[in-house]
Amino acid sequence: RPDVRALSLSLLYGSNPLPAPPPANANQPDGSQEAFGGEGGGSALSTQVAEATFEQAGFEQAAKEAEASASAVEEAEAKAEKAYFESMYRYTDDGRRLSAVSRYSQDYWTTNLLDFFRSRVFTRIRGHLLVNVLMCALLALVKQFWTTMPRMTGLTHAITGSFLGLLVAFQAQTGYQRFWEARQAWGEVQKRVRSLARLVAAYVQGKEEVVVHVIRLLSAYPYVLKQHLRGESNAAEIATFLTEDEIAQLDNVDNRPLSIMTSLSIALAPLINDNSTETGARHNLVWQQMDGHIQMLMNAAGITERLATT
Repeated sequence: RPDVRALSLSLLYGSNPLPAPPPANANQPDGSQEAFGGEGGGSALSTQVAEATFEQAGFEQAAKEAEASASAVEEAEAKAEKAYFESMYRYTDDGRRLSAVSRYSQDYWTTNLLDFFRSRVFTRIRGHLLVNVLMCALLALVKQFWTTMPRMTGLTHAITGSFLGLLVAFQAQTGYQRFWEARQAWGEVQKRVRSLARLVAAYVQGKEEVVVHVIRLLSAYPYVLKQHLRGESNAAEIATFLTEDEIAQLDNVDNRPLSIMTSLSIALAPLINDNSTETGARHNLVWQQMDGHIQMLMNAAGITERLATT
C-alpha cells in the first residue's frame, strides 16, 4: 500500500518535489530566504506541512475505518454462511435431523408407537391381524376347557418354528427390497421433475405460455402418479395446478400419469419448430435434454406400477 504521507504531499505540491527545509541559520546572507519566498517562506512552508500532516491523519483514519468495515462485513458473511450450512445439516422441513435417520431411530420410538394405529400399512392389514388374534384366542379357550386335548411333541415345534423363521426372514428381506426400489423410483421422479422445471424456466425464452404450461403439468404430476398407484381420484389435489378442462381430460383416460407426460411432450413441441436463428438452436438442445427427462419419468412410473401390481 503506498505511503499516505507521500500521497498527501504529492496531492499538495503536484508533481514537483517538496523543497528542502531552510538552513538552521536563516540570517546568513546566502540567498536561502529568497529561495523560500523571502522572510515569510519558512512560515508558509510550516503551514503547508501542517496541512499535509492533517490530511495524512484524515487518510489514515479513513483507511482504518474502511478496514474495520470490511472486516465486519467479512465476519457477518462468515457467520451467515455457517448458520446456513448448520441449518441444512441439522434439520429438514419437518424438523428432523439430517445427521441420522432419526425418523426410524430410538429418538422417536414413542411417536412411531402412538402413530402405529393411524398408519396406512396397519389400515391395510388390520383385517388379517384381527383374524389371527381371534384364532389364537379360540385355541387358547379350547385348551383351557379341553384338558385332554392332544399335544404336539417338541420335535414338531422345532421343525415348524425353523420353517416359519426362514419364511419370515425371506418375507422381510423381500419387503425391504420392494420398499427401497420404490423409494429410489420416487426419488427419480422428484429429481426429473425438478430438472425439467429448472430447464424450462431458465433456457426457454420468448415463450412464456409454454413455460407456464409445463410448470403447471410438472407440479401436478407427482399427485397424479400417487393417486394412480393408490387407485384414487381426487381432483381437489390437482385443481391448483390444472384447469377444469385438463382435469376432465384426465378423468377420461385409464393411465393418468401417461396422459400428463403426453401433454408435456405436446407442450414442448414448439421448441422443435422454432426457426429463429438465435434461439432456435438453443431451444432444440433444451428440448432434447427435457425429452430425456420425460423418458426417465416414464421409466420411474413403470417401476412403481410394477411394484404396485405384484
